[in-house]
Amino acid sequence: MEQTDQNLKRIYDELSRRINHIGIALNKQTFKTIQISEHYDLSRATTPSIGETEDAFKNWNCAILTAFRGSKNLSPEMNFQRNIKRNEELKAKLIENNLMFRSVNGCYREAGMDKPNVELCFFVTNTMGLDGTAGNSYKFFSKVYTLAEEYEQDSFLFTFPGINRVAFLIATNDDGRKDFRGDVKFAGPLFTHVPDWDAWTDCSDGRISFKLLGMILLGGTGNKKIRIGEGNIFDINGYKPDGLGILRYKGQKDLLEACKNYTGSVPLVTHYFKKDDVSEADIKYSLQRVLQELTKKKAKRIGFHCSVPLHGSYVNGAKAVLSIIQEWAKENDNKINQIVLVDIYGDYSK
Repeated sequence: MEQTDQNLKRIYDELSRRINHIGIALNKQTFKTIQISEHYDLSRATTPSIGETEDAFKNWNCAILTAFRGSKNLSPEMNFQRNIKRNEELKAKLIENNLMFRSVNGCYREAGMDKPNVELCFFVTNTMGLDGTAGNSYKFFSKVYTLAEEYEQDSFLFTFPGINRVAFLIATNDDGRKDFRGDVKFAGPLFTHVPDWDAWTDCSDGRISFKLLGMILLGGTGNKKIRIGEGNIFDINGYKPDGLGILRYKGQKDLLEACKNYTGSVPLVTHYFKKDDVSEADIKYSLQRVLQELTKKKAKRIGFHCSVPLHGSYVNGAKAVLSIIQEWAKENDNKINQIVLVDIYGDYSK
């Protein structure tokens, strides 16, 4: 589905709001000063070093995209050759759009894989506008989005400049939007020199990756004990919960599998809504049951996620959950020290 400029602006505005919320939260935290000893070399086309990418993330909008696409009808060898041609076309269009880029490999490896899947990608920097100056952020976003959409990508990675060094994945087709349950997914903060596991980008001297590690806590809920968390609810070390609660809507297999695979020491209480048409009373009943069970287990620092549509809207569901949590926390103030509502799909941010 090709996006109109109005719809692209809506997606960009949502992205901007989320990065602003995260930026405000991170400004309240103390970080070790990042020493960047290298400068990104715009005159080169070869794979940048880790230091160069850090410099680029600090100074400009950056994106990573490719024209590689899987195929059920071609052999791996034939599809690789096809993808090489697609990347050559994309390269020409990046040049045509006055977009500066260098080559990187995007890699992925999980259990059972002897070697990683590798896609040839472009590390694109918002460093050259039509007039030779730094490009407009929305114009850059729009150009990259249009190219990713044209080459049938599920998503591409996008960053804003600054010391926060966090990234988002932007869905550019229906498969990506279905997976993210929306247009934008938080990818997490930047990590360097990562192992060859999960997803990463190869630099000339090591690997970088954006990971959901280290919970980013946002306030503004009307209760200092209730925070919105941007990160991985199972990242126990990232925010130190002593109890986890997850309520999911029927059919949410990703949450089901994540709960099944959880092996941590912190107790996990789960529940799912069995019917399609869930009311606010249903949400309140199930939510209170989970919280009561967690407090019986002496949990006082709770990581919590409830994902359910109300009147057809997950955002309405998130509003109802926050309201019910606020009411419950007020009545049970002495039983808790903190509840972190983890914003897995961006519903609370919206």
